Amino acid sequence: MSELAKLYEVLKSATVAQVLAFAALIVPGLVALRAYEAKRGGEPRKRIVKEQLSLAAVITLRDGRRVAGRLVEPAYVSTYPAPEQILLGEMWRVDQTSGTFIERMRGSWGMLIDKADCETIEFIRWSELSIPLVRITAC
Repeated sequence: MSELAKLYEVLKSATVAQVLAFAALIVPGLVALRAYEAKRGGEPRKRIVKEQLSLAAVITLRDGRRVAGRLVEPAYVSTYPAPEQILLGEMWRVDQTSGTFIERMRGSWGMLIDKADCETIEFIRWSELSIPLVRITAC
């Protein structure tokens, strides 16, 4: 017999009082869990551009490569209980040895990076970067 059929058989024989008693046990736990999540910060994905911080990030991946980007819309970070990730909103080419920003990658919508792939994440104030002026021409 399938699991769904077994569940139906069990529920079919339950009385109204049993269903209400079960709900009385479960609902407070669900409410408490939601209250705990709200207290911890609510949604697991946090928009970081709401903070009005103009930041950039240089991320060194576990294989040694560096990726860099500016934290602009739709940038966010996710925290527990979701898998921990960062979404860079604007990607930049970066010098692999010095970590210097070279030029903005045209057409990029950002990059989603998982915590498991990161060795380090460096946050830098965008205003403190010295980026050479690059002329972007249409192809």
